[in-house]
Formats: sequence, structure tokens, C-alpha cells
Amino acid sequence: MTKRGVHLPLCIMVSEDTKHETFRLLRENQCFGLSRSQIYIVQQGMGVPALSDSNAKLVVKDKRLVMKPHGHGDIHSLLYTHGITKLWEKQGIKYMVLFQDTNGLAFHSLPLMLGVSETNGFIMNSLAIPRKAKQAIGGIAKLVHETTGAEKYVLRRLV
Repeated sequence: MTKRGVHLPLCIMVSEDTKHETFRLLRENQCFGLSRSQIYIVQQGMGVPALSDSNAKLVVKDKRLVMKPHGHGDIHSLLYTHGITKLWEKQGIKYMVLFQDTNGLAFHSLPLMLGVSETNGFIMNSLAIPRKAKQAIGGIAKLVHETTGAEKYVLRRLV
């Protein structure tokens, strides 16, 4: 929650591959109605070897190991090392939502999740959106119904 009249900030994490296109998109669309001072851009590191398959075969191109960004988890250290969370705290911002999904429809559930978190006093909450196979959207877990002995639901890791 912020004080009335405070403009909420937006932090966008980019990689070397997405940095220039993100800046171009923001510039050409006048930051989609936000002021430039509301937008923080942080860049992921390039430090993880790319894997070509589930057997963890390394990707080599032109006799060089192909490196990729660390992934979504970089946002936590980037927010900290850039002092963004401290700044937001000083601005009176009490909550932060990390949106790390390529499914834009997930935005509809974020206010509900924030309300549930506030009502129950959660310091952290996580939300996963179901996806269809082969869809280019992320997923971390799936709730599976099992009937081995006792009826139960089990959370299965997808990644």
C-alpha cells in the first residue's frame, strides 16, 4: 500500500537479449503512461551455461560455450544490490508483487492474491497459473490428485 497520490513504481528485469527491445518499446509507447521516473530497469547477469536438452548437454557455438541469464531468481539480488527495495520502503511502499509469468491474464489474479496476503498477514505468497502443454508460458508446479491408499492432492514440481 502507498499513500494516496503516490505513483507506484515498476521494475523491469531484462537480459542482454531483451534490453534494447525493452527500451525501444518503452520509448515508442511513451512508457505506456508511466513517468520515466517510475520505471526501474535492472539487467540479469550472464553466468549460466546454456543446456540443449534434459540430459544437460552444454550448448557450444563457434567453439564457445553459450551462456544464458540466471533466470527469474536474479530479480531478488538485483532489487537488493541496486537499492531499489530500500528506496521503495522509504517511499512508503509496503507491498511488492513480482510478476514472473509470460501469461498476461495472470495480472487479473494479482489483486486477489495481494488481498489474501494482507488479510492473512502473509509476508510472502506465491501464485502459479495453469498452462497447456507446449504453451510458451511458465509453470513451476502442478496439483495432482492421487488415489494410492488415501485420497490426497500432491504438489508436483514441473521444473
